[in-house]
Amino acid sequence: MFAHLPPLAGRPAGFDDTIRFGRYGSLKYGSSLLALLVVAGVLVRLHLFLLLPLAGLAFYVVEVHFLFLFPLLLDCVAHPLRASVRATYRVGLLKALAWTLVLAAFMLAGLLSRRPWHNWHIGCLALIHWYRHEVRAGV
Repeated sequence: MFAHLPPLAGRPAGFDDTIRFGRYGSLKYGSSLLALLVVAGVLVRLHLFLLLPLAGLAFYVVEVHFLFLFPLLLDCVAHPLRASVRATYRVGLLKALAWTLVLAAFMLAGLLSRRPWHNWHIGCLALIHWYRHEVRAGV
Protein backbone atom coordinates (compact mmCIF):
# COMPACT_ATOMS: atom_id res chain seq x y z
CA MET A 1 0.00 0.00 0.00
CA PHE A 2 2.81 2.38 0.91
CA ALA A 3 4.40 2.11 -2.54
CA HIS A 4 1.15 3.20 -4.20
CA LEU A 5 0.25 6.05 -1.87
CA PRO A 6 2.01 9.26 -2.92
CA PRO A 7 3.43 11.19 0.04
CA LEU A 8 1.48 14.13 1.38
CA ALA A 9 2.95 17.58 0.89
CA GLY A 10 4.79 18.69 3.99
CA ARG A 11 5.15 15.16 5.38
CA PRO A 12 8.17 12.87 5.35
CA ALA A 13 8.22 10.67 2.24
CA GLY A 14 9.76 7.62 3.92
CA PHE A 15 8.05 4.65 5.48
CA ASP A 16 7.66 5.05 9.25
CA ASP A 17 8.65 1.66 10.65
CA THR A 18 7.88 2.75 14.21
CA ILE A 19 4.13 2.50 13.58
CA ARG A 20 2.78 -0.70 15.08
CA PHE A 21 0.78 -1.92 12.11
CA GLY A 22 0.43 -5.38 13.67
CA ARG A 23 -1.23 -4.00 16.78
CA TYR A 24 -3.60 -1.86 14.77
CA GLY A 25 -4.39 -4.84 12.53
CA SER A 26 -4.98 -7.04 15.57
CA LEU A 27 -7.39 -4.47 16.96
CA LYS A 28 -9.20 -4.02 13.64
CA TYR A 29 -9.58 -7.70 12.79
CA GLY A 30 -9.81 -8.91 16.39
CA SER A 31 -12.80 -6.68 17.11
CA SER A 32 -14.38 -7.67 13.79
CA LEU A 33 -13.86 -11.36 14.53
CA LEU A 34 -15.29 -10.88 18.02
CA ALA A 35 -18.45 -9.39 16.49
CA LEU A 36 -18.72 -12.37 14.13
CA LEU A 37 -18.30 -14.86 16.98
CA VAL A 38 -20.79 -13.11 19.28
CA VAL A 39 -23.48 -12.92 16.59
CA ALA A 40 -22.81 -16.50 15.48
CA GLY A 41 -22.97 -17.68 19.09
CA VAL A 42 -26.28 -15.96 19.70
CA LEU A 43 -27.76 -17.33 16.47
CA VAL A 44 -26.59 -20.87 17.22
CA ARG A 45 -27.90 -20.64 20.79
CA LEU A 46 -31.29 -19.56 19.40
CA HIS A 47 -31.15 -22.35 16.77
CA LEU A 48 -31.38 -19.79 13.97
CA PHE A 49 -28.86 -21.52 11.72
CA LEU A 50 -30.28 -20.06 8.51
CA LEU A 51 -29.38 -16.60 9.77
CA LEU A 52 -25.69 -17.44 10.31
CA PRO A 53 -24.63 -15.32 7.29
CA LEU A 54 -25.57 -12.33 9.48
CA ALA A 55 -22.50 -13.17 11.56
CA GLY A 56 -20.36 -12.45 8.50
CA LEU A 57 -22.22 -9.19 8.04
CA ALA A 58 -21.50 -8.32 11.68
CA PHE A 59 -17.80 -8.82 10.95
CA TYR A 60 -17.93 -6.26 8.15
CA VAL A 61 -20.12 -3.80 10.05
CA VAL A 62 -17.33 -3.54 12.63
CA GLU A 63 -14.49 -3.77 10.10
CA VAL A 64 -15.87 -0.97 7.91
CA HIS A 65 -15.34 1.50 10.75
CA PHE A 66 -11.60 0.88 10.38
CA LEU A 67 -11.70 0.77 6.59
CA PHE A 68 -9.22 3.59 6.10
CA LEU A 69 -7.03 2.77 9.11
CA PHE A 70 -3.94 1.58 7.25
CA PRO A 71 -3.80 4.44 4.71
CA LEU A 72 -4.26 6.87 7.61
CA LEU A 73 -1.40 5.17 9.45
CA LEU A 74 0.75 5.48 6.33
CA ASP A 75 -0.08 9.19 6.27
CA CYS A 76 0.97 9.42 9.96
CA VAL A 77 -2.38 10.96 10.91
CA ALA A 78 -2.87 11.72 14.60
CA HIS A 79 -5.53 9.51 16.23
CA PRO A 80 -5.86 7.13 13.25
CA LEU A 81 -8.63 5.02 14.83
CA ARG A 82 -10.85 8.03 15.38
CA ALA A 83 -9.91 9.45 11.98
CA SER A 84 -10.88 6.17 10.28
CA VAL A 85 -14.29 6.09 11.96
CA ARG A 86 -14.89 9.71 11.01
CA ALA A 87 -13.80 9.06 7.42
CA THR A 88 -16.17 6.10 7.18
CA TYR A 89 -19.10 8.22 8.32
CA ARG A 90 -18.06 11.07 6.02
CA VAL A 91 -18.13 8.66 3.07
CA GLY A 92 -21.39 7.20 4.39
CA LEU A 93 -21.67 4.06 6.48
CA LEU A 94 -23.99 2.21 4.10
CA LYS A 95 -22.00 3.22 1.03
CA ALA A 96 -18.76 2.17 2.72
CA LEU A 97 -20.29 -1.12 3.86
CA ALA A 98 -21.68 -1.91 0.41
CA TRP A 99 -18.36 -1.25 -1.33
CA THR A 100 -16.45 -3.09 1.38
CA LEU A 101 -18.61 -6.17 0.84
CA VAL A 102 -17.97 -5.99 -2.91
CA LEU A 103 -14.22 -5.58 -2.40
CA ALA A 104 -14.13 -8.36 0.20
CA ALA A 105 -15.97 -10.77 -2.11
CA PHE A 106 -13.55 -9.96 -4.93
CA MET A 107 -10.50 -10.32 -2.69
CA LEU A 108 -11.67 -13.55 -1.05
CA ALA A 109 -12.74 -15.10 -4.37
CA GLY A 110 -9.23 -14.51 -5.65
CA LEU A 111 -7.85 -16.74 -2.92
CA LEU A 112 -9.45 -19.67 -4.78
CA SER A 113 -7.64 -18.91 -8.04
CA ARG A 114 -4.22 -19.90 -9.38
CA ARG A 115 -2.84 -16.50 -8.36
CA PRO A 116 -4.40 -16.25 -4.89
CA TRP A 117 -2.99 -12.85 -3.93
CA HIS A 118 -3.70 -11.10 -7.23
CA ASN A 119 -7.25 -10.06 -6.33
CA TRP A 120 -6.10 -9.22 -2.81
CA HIS A 121 -3.55 -6.74 -4.15
CA ILE A 122 -6.09 -5.23 -6.55
CA GLY A 123 -8.51 -4.80 -3.64
CA CYS A 124 -5.81 -3.03 -1.62
CA LEU A 125 -5.09 -0.74 -4.56
CA ALA A 126 -8.81 0.00 -4.90
CA LEU A 127 -8.89 0.99 -1.24
CA ILE A 128 -5.88 3.28 -1.71
CA HIS A 129 -7.57 4.88 -4.72
CA TRP A 130 -10.79 5.33 -2.75
CA TYR A 131 -8.88 6.79 0.19
CA ARG A 132 -6.95 9.25 -1.99
CA HIS A 133 -10.05 10.56 -3.77
CA GLU A 134 -12.66 10.59 -1.02
CA VAL A 135 -10.84 10.77 2.29
CA ARG A 136 -7.37 12.21 1.98
CA ALA A 137 -8.53 15.60 0.85
CA GLY A 138 -10.28 16.04 4.20
CA VAL A 139 -7.33 14.83 6.31
